[in-house]
Amino acid sequence: MKIKNLCHDVAELRLIKISNDKTQTLDEFILSQQHLQRSLTDNLSEFSVNIHNAVRAACDVIVDEFLKANSIVADHKMTFMERASLRSECRKLTKFLKLTDFLVVDTLHDMAIVSVSEAVTSVRNPPEVNPTIMFTEEEVKSSQNEITVGVAKKAPCLLSLEVDFSDSGVVTLTPSQHRIKAGIESVIFQSLKVIGIPERVFSHEELQVYIMEDTDEQEDQTREEVPVQDIINQDELFTQTNESIFDNLANAFNEVVNYSEVFSPFKETYFANKDEVSSLLDKYQGTIDIDMYKADIKRYKDQVDSFNTIPFVADVGIFTVHSDTLKANLMPSPVQMMLALKKLLPELMKQSSEALLNIMGDIVPIVTGIPSTVEDFVKKKKVVEESQNELESYKSNQKHIEEMASLMDEMKWPIPDDEKAHLNMISSEMLTLENGIEIAQGKEEEDAIRFSQDVEAEIPKLNKDIQFLKER
Repeated sequence: MKIKNLCHDVAELRLIKISNDKTQTLDEFILSQQHLQRSLTDNLSEFSVNIHNAVRAACDVIVDEFLKANSIVADHKMTFMERASLRSECRKLTKFLKLTDFLVVDTLHDMAIVSVSEAVTSVRNPPEVNPTIMFTEEEVKSSQNEITVGVAKKAPCLLSLEVDFSDSGVVTLTPSQHRIKAGIESVIFQSLKVIGIPERVFSHEELQVYIMEDTDEQEDQTREEVPVQDIINQDELFTQTNESIFDNLANAFNEVVNYSEVFSPFKETYFANKDEVSSLLDKYQGTIDIDMYKADIKRYKDQVDSFNTIPFVADVGIFTVHSDTLKANLMPSPVQMMLALKKLLPELMKQSSEALLNIMGDIVPIVTGIPSTVEDFVKKKKVVEESQNELESYKSNQKHIEEMASLMDEMKWPIPDDEKAHLNMISSEMLTLENGIEIAQGKEEEDAIRFSQDVEAEIPKLNKDIQFLKER
């Protein structure tokens, strides 16, 4: 009965224990199994000692009773019949040891099978996997604190994963399926080493004196000396159950791989933005298309809203898939693009303003100036004509700059003080230019008559100079 009770207690132990309290990382899972194995080592070591003590005590009692019943004491020369009776008793003890050994091995075997069978269940996804997605940390905390009366709280997932992008843009899951499989294989391997701690009863050194060898049973005896872990490891049911763990694991991991496709659109946008942010200045070099600029602003604003829908964390079957770090890395992408557009617009405005003001600085003094020589008059006449032809283009540039300022107001982006000053200067210069052209055109005939007289007065002098040069 004592041996049966000892075996019953050991049968309740497990080689692998799955936490029902929280989702673990792979490293946490392996560490918890190592703690379990240390505890199992202590329990099985104690079990081994207790079993051997119980068996030895039972054998001692039987032998003592036999000796007492036959009045056999030390130095007593046994008769043939007494030796025959003793051999008969030893055969009974041998069968008892075999039975006990079988009971112990069977108990450890069943414990191993039940352990891996429970592990199979733990790594099996439900029939239908519908990811439970949360988008913010606040949503996660709210879910953890939520209690619904009459509804059992959802059991935590088995393991947690991290999803991210590699530098080449490939979606990665950490730890990988290979590493998870290797970790669980290591746990099972170490557990089998622990289960081999109890020494086989039939091969225990101190119990050999009770064994009556029988040449007909040598093969059985050899089998009864095989370590328990080897027996279990070669067991077909254990092997099949073990394989089922990894089949279920592969199926569960594939569900996560399928789920991770939800990040692909964000990945494409992220890398497109990464390439585009460095080329924005080239894209909008020169006179920018305001409608295109507005379209880009809208596109990136929509991206900000879209990127808010990137999952923060999701329960996918037996895995909790964390994407909070990925989300934090991706989120700045559309925001960065918006900031780039915000920073670029006043720079483009400055380029256009300074270019127009440089033109105004060159032509306005000439158009509004009073020519004092024929050369000045000819130059002014040419600049006035060119300015008149380009006036609409100048006005278009002015309007374009004003549209950039309006867009900044619309977006509530501050207009730099220098650009406000440039706007006022452009308005003033354009007004001066228009008035100057109108005045210059009105006085052109008068100036032409005045300077033609000057030219006629200079002709005799020029002729005289020419004659002088000829004579020399």
